[in-house]
Amino acid sequence: MQVASVNSVESTAGAHESYRQLNNSFRQKLVFRLGASAGFFSEYNNMLLAMLYCLDHRIRFVLYSSAANFAYSRGWEDFFVPFASESRISLHSRYNKRTEKEFRAAESRNTRRNSLILKRLTGTAYLTHDLFDVIREEAKSGRHYDIPELGINGDVRHACKVLLALTWRFNPDTSSRVSSMITGVGLPSEYVGIHIRSGEKFTEATPFGVDSYVRKVEENSRLQDVYVATDDYTNIETLREVRPQWNLYHACDTTDRGYDQARYETLSRETKRKDLLDLLADVEILSRSSFFVGTFTSNVGMFVGLRVSRAKSAGLDSPHWFVW
Repeated sequence: MQVASVNSVESTAGAHESYRQLNNSFRQKLVFRLGASAGFFSEYNNMLLAMLYCLDHRIRFVLYSSAANFAYSRGWEDFFVPFASESRISLHSRYNKRTEKEFRAAESRNTRRNSLILKRLTGTAYLTHDLFDVIREEAKSGRHYDIPELGINGDVRHACKVLLALTWRFNPDTSSRVSSMITGVGLPSEYVGIHIRSGEKFTEATPFGVDSYVRKVEENSRLQDVYVATDDYTNIETLREVRPQWNLYHACDTTDRGYDQARYETLSRETKRKDLLDLLADVEILSRSSFFVGTFTSNVGMFVGLRVSRAKSAGLDSPHWFVW
């Protein structure tokens, strides 16, 4: 496969400047904490929803990622080009939680008072936990978004695709590393991409067996070249047994047996960095596939579902992309 630029998501310098000008024109401010407590794509997808909510409600979006669970040294900028201003105030790691439930769970006698002090000192109207649940509820409401400055005029999927193009830009080091990984896989020009959720993801939704993925692929494509993104090598072994005629490609290690967020939190910075680079290469490959099969209730599937067209994707859990 000829490797295109890994920053091939369509966007322009003008669009980035339009976003910055519009975002900076708002008086009230949300400092959104990225990488607080969940896997990368759960955090990223919800960041897009938060950006959209802020645009719709005229709230300035500011990022905080210095203490992100995926950070190597600076957070977002370890892997991506900056797109908005970022707070570097370390108190956000203590008092800016992801959800109201997490904020209450961490609350001591002084937590709420100190979060209010943080807001006053930084001129911040909202922390992440103030709006997180409201943001997700509104994203599921089926509303129409009209933000002419950014060319947004459609549903939540349309709007998030625009924001994805604004944010999904690898920095030069990430771009080089991911391109090298993709080249090393040796993919043909046309292939099917499959994302099989495993590990603790079974707790989020009902799992689907490998046979379900096989059926969905064969319902939609005659291709025999298949890239499998999975964190459980058992899925590779099973696919080889049930479809020996398929040419399987993957980047899964034989020792991988499912994702565990608690285990991930204990890894070294170097290991976390490598794992995230592997994941970024996975989603780039899936996003370029001739046809994608996955689950839209997984955060990887939700992300890839924004990148590929509806005609070239199928979910086992839903025929259409949605905010779950």
